[in-house]
Amino acid sequence: MASRERPLTLIAVHSCTPVYQGVARPWHVGVLWDQDEATARALLARLRREPALAVGENEPYSARLHPGYTIPRHAAGLAHSIVEIRQDLIDDERRAQGWAARLAAAYGEILALEGVAA
Repeated sequence: MASRERPLTLIAVHSCTPVYQGVARPWHVGVLWDQDEATARALLARLRREPALAVGENEPYSARLHPGYTIPRHAAGLAHSIVEIRQDLIDDERRAQGWAARLAAAYGEILALEGVAA
């Protein structure tokens, strides 16, 4: 895969509970990042163009404090980002497909930008 003309980008998509330890999470979606600021900033800007979305940066938890498993294990040297979608927003096929389309459009735009996924 490294010989491909276009650079590789690892995109991890997770979901989070709408309430954690009795506290409601206000974000519809969070973009988590540690090392790859360019991809994260581009995705944050793209998602924030939708005024109805509450978009968190390193929310509901920070990848800078606890990067988890996927990114440290599989993204070394690759452009990458983690997306956390609130579970109540993807709880049926129609809503899940809507988020899939939203993310596909967002990543389609940002991965074409200069300096992202380079």
